[in-house]
Amino acid sequence: MLFDIIMLGCFYPVLLIMHLVMKNESKPKGNVVFGVTLPKDKVNTEEITRTVAIYKKRLNICGIILFILPLSIIPVKGMSIPLTLYVVWATMIILVYMYEYARMNKKVKVIKYENNWVLEKKNTQLVDLKAASERRKAKILFYIPALIISFIPFLYELICSTKNELIWIYLIVLGSSGFATVIFSIIGWAMVRTKPEIISDNSDVNANYARVKSVRWDKCFIICSWINTFYTLYNWIFVREIISSIVVYLIVSLIYTVLLILEIFKTEFDIRKIHSGLVVYETIPEVDDDECWVFGMFYYNPQDNRSMIPKRFGIGSTVNMAKPAGKITALILIISVASIPVCCIWSIFAEYTPLYLKVENSHVIAGHMSENCNIDIDDIDSIKVIDEFPKATKKMGTNFENLYTGQFDVEGYGYCDISLRPKAKEFIVIEVDKYIYILSGQDDKETQEVYEELIDEQ
Repeated sequence: MLFDIIMLGCFYPVLLIMHLVMKNESKPKGNVVFGVTLPKDKVNTEEITRTVAIYKKRLNICGIILFILPLSIIPVKGMSIPLTLYVVWATMIILVYMYEYARMNKKVKVIKYENNWVLEKKNTQLVDLKAASERRKAKILFYIPALIISFIPFLYELICSTKNELIWIYLIVLGSSGFATVIFSIIGWAMVRTKPEIISDNSDVNANYARVKSVRWDKCFIICSWINTFYTLYNWIFVREIISSIVVYLIVSLIYTVLLILEIFKTEFDIRKIHSGLVVYETIPEVDDDECWVFGMFYYNPQDNRSMIPKRFGIGSTVNMAKPAGKITALILIISVASIPVCCIWSIFAEYTPLYLKVENSHVIAGHMSENCNIDIDDIDSIKVIDEFPKATKKMGTNFENLYTGQFDVEGYGYCDISLRPKAKEFIVIEVDKYIYILSGQDDKETQEVYEELIDEQ
């Protein structure tokens, strides 16, 4: 039940955020509705207004169905199958809402061409030379301390750590967390350097809007960099076991995620509000480049030299898929999406593949999907059987409800290599050179047989 509470606590906010963001996408962005460019005087026509109303109604229906759907996962036993179902549900949240947006994009295009609302300027790139000539710089000095502090834990563990058996785990956790600060810094720099958006035929308006937009995004990603810096320091405290509660870790991680989301969303909506306030009083240069926008979401234009451009869909900027940066982004996205079912299938195999424990060629061999440990019987200092597995905290490995493998910190034994079914009633404890192994077979009978064989050989 705790697992289900954690999963629902993680994914229900995703549903809420996605619903609110997608509902906000029904609002015109200047003269763009659902990613389709319309003449300014056609944005609020009856047909478009009716289409927006249908979109909102369908979103509400999808939201209710998606809210109820995960409740059917709660009765499912185990961890890997429910986890897979929750991941499928989270993926559905994204795909369903994107499908609804793409559907409205297609519908608005049909309305546009049926009414001959096609603009004269097609696939033309407008450039405001005055606005573009202004040199906007990211506040690098605010990023540098965050970058330095973020990598102090990684460098300390790399140079000074004495827990050699866990050092690579520390480095992966702290390195990944520190690298996120680098990502935020790069995104902040890129957002500031993005070419100005043309929202008016008045260069001063375009320049002022670009200036305000770059300042807001720069400030946003400075804040995100520092939020991540503090989270990296907390990760260091956690891996060092100064604060080792997994519940506290989950709460802190949730707060970290919420703070990042709130800051990014607040910045985006502030910029949209400024944009809306300006375009009401300005003449918008009308350029029809709908052919470059796939479903109104993905930009592909080999003729455009820009690598990053303002999004028509979602928050911030997007990449030009026709450019190297866009192709790399698409590749990373494809690999990431493809890895999700692979990881889910692996976790199911991992949970339901039987353990094995055997004595072979004077060695005790324990394993699962691969060999976990191989102990020479002559090296064994002591061996005993216990009838209850003590409390343990995973350091690396697997800890499904019915399967523990890897290295754990076990109460009363310290760091141990284990390969066992935690619900078993018999466990073999082996000591080799003051290091402990705790093992069990697939069932108690197999465990008892291996124990008796070890006693005979000793």
